[in-house]
Amino acid sequence: MRYYAESAHIITQKTEVYTRAQLQQAINYIQTHLSRDLSLTELASVINISLTYFASVFKQAMGISPH
Repeated sequence: MRYYAESAHIITQKTEVYTRAQLQQAINYIQTHLSRDLSLTELASVINISLTYFASVFKQAMGISPH
């Protein structure tokens, strides 16, 4: 990308807030469905992000892995 992109994409505070909103949506979903066996794939799909990204964001925000 360094050679072909005109400018670098800068992650802004707005992106971080959006991620926090997604994380809160996932937490709300977990609380609503505590009686079920929830998978990481299901939680990631609830907020429309990849499984890997969900696990990373969750761990960074909560300090523990979502497992």
